Amino acid sequence: MQRRRVPNYPTPAPANQNIGQLIDIDSIEQEPEQNKKKPLDHSILICCKIYISESRNHTALDSVERVAKLNPETVIVTKFPDRVYNRVNFTFVSYVMHNSTGSPIYSPLMQTVVDMAEAASQAIYLEHQSGAHPCLGVDDILFNPLAQASLDEAAWPTRAVAKEIGNHITKFASTFLNLYATVPIFLYVAAYPTGKALDTIRRELGYFHPNFVGNQWAGWNCPETLAENPDEGPCQMPDQGAFV
Repeated sequence: MQRRRVPNYPTPAPANQNIGQLIDIDSIEQEPEQNKKKPLDHSILICCKIYISESRNHTALDSVERVAKLNPETVIVTKFPDRVYNRVNFTFVSYVMHNSTGSPIYSPLMQTVVDMAEAASQAIYLEHQSGAHPCLGVDDILFNPLAQASLDEAAWPTRAVAKEIGNHITKFASTFLNLYATVPIFLYVAAYPTGKALDTIRRELGYFHPNFVGNQWAGWNCPETLAENPDEGPCQMPDQGAFV
């Protein structure tokens, strides 16, 4: 898999695309003083928890964990596979970079999360999944403030990563059909304008209605066309699921 690069700030080369565009390259070129990089303050930290709908397929897990370890500026704090839920949780920590006005503009976590989401979307087919938790592919991505970080400093990379994943990460939409599709993204709490709660999204997506015997979920449990419009990505649900 070719990694989707998040450029090291500030690198305004036209070839740098996607998350690099979210850092507003034009602004960097036109307002160098405003965007001038300050000395890194590694005391401002955020963490990211990423939940992936897989804990039994070791080949798929290895491919995801392999890309998770590529960025030396992110630290894996925990890895928790849950075989009953058929879900794995990784927790990472890294710093936040700001411009001269104090606004967050980048964190190494952004690259790591995008790489992991892309690896998961290529390795996991929800039509083969089952467990005591809904199978959504990359089920949940949470950015949380640590140390001296604010909630806004955690919400900004959340929105940036959501836009990148929702508009650029693709995979075969079916095991059998030669079609590509992006995935729907739902934002919540601080990343959503009105602070929408996670349980509200889960009710809208049918989280609390198992579709298999014994309170189990099998395959993806969302309709092909979603009742609610996602914040990023399409309204159709491909077989690698949704990201929240």
